[in-house]
Amino acid sequence: GEELRHSLAGDFSPTDPGRPAPPADKRWYHGNRDATDTRDNGHLRPTMADVDSAKQALVHQFGKALNSNDVTTGSAFVTDDFVWIYYEGPDHPEGRIIRGFKAACEAVVERANRLKTPIVFSESNEYSSSDKIFATYRVSGEFIDTGPFDVRAIDIYSFRGDRICSKDTYWKIITA
Repeated sequence: GEELRHSLAGDFSPTDPGRPAPPADKRWYHGNRDATDTRDNGHLRPTMADVDSAKQALVHQFGKALNSNDVTTGSAFVTDDFVWIYYEGPDHPEGRIIRGFKAACEAVVERANRLKTPIVFSESNEYSSSDKIFATYRVSGEFIDTGPFDVRAIDIYSFRGDRICSKDTYWKIITA
């Protein structure tokens, strides 16, 4: 569960020590799925795992750029019409719709300025499905204005081609 925390913190590398390296020929799938026919006229063709891995790598690069306020780098990972559908805000029923990578970085800075204690991301898992990656995680910290929080969350990353076109974030809101 460290991958998402590290990608959001900006220090994750898929080649970190202790993390198994993928096979060189890329004929593999995540989990217990077996690679089957990966040849097309004698050449290896991308398997679903390759596509998933490329998307996951893009999500990690995106997270690193977003959380380090690197607008130039991050803009290369998203479509021109990228939106972040934020977990809270005035836009009914979405919460808050943030348009563009620069505005997304500004929202992260805005959120950081509200923090009394740093956000901690843990218990993360990623799941791929067609043109989406679902990242589930636990997030805790304390905002100056609303107090402490410890909630489960999910980010749904949608892709158009090889770029992220939206990030849709949900936090479970705990009430007394």
